[in-house]
Amino acid sequence: MAHVYARPHHMLQTEEEVLDIVEDDPSTSTREIARQIMSLTKTLSIIVNFTILVVLTSAAPQFLQQRQLPNDIPTPYDYQYKVENPPTNTFYGKSENGDGVGRVTGSYYVYLPDGRLMTVDYTVDGESGYLPRVTFSNQPVALQG
Repeated sequence: MAHVYARPHHMLQTEEEVLDIVEDDPSTSTREIARQIMSLTKTLSIIVNFTILVVLTSAAPQFLQQRQLPNDIPTPYDYQYKVENPPTNTFYGKSENGDGVGRVTGSYYVYLPDGRLMTVDYTVDGESGYLPRVTFSNQPVALQG
């Protein structure tokens, strides 16, 4: 009969401890099963640790690739567009330029359905963010094509 060991199975640390439990059992199949269990336990432990490593590495923040580095110099640019479609009373446009130090200024406009002109002048400068100034024309303008 096999020796009954009072220590819980989750506290077993080494293959030798497992083999000590089945020491009184002369059956080689019991010893072989114990060796296989220890081998599987080691393999499973390696797989679980590797999986955790992969998950933690994949979950690392990716923001470093997206931010602008302090040594990068902004490229100056200038663009504008406008749409004027009298049959549908669609009139709007925009212009914007950026300088070599990162300051952006621009303006966009749209004729509203009531005929007023709404204009937004804005700047973006350093840490201040987007600073708009919205104005409306005082008198509605009849726009006909």
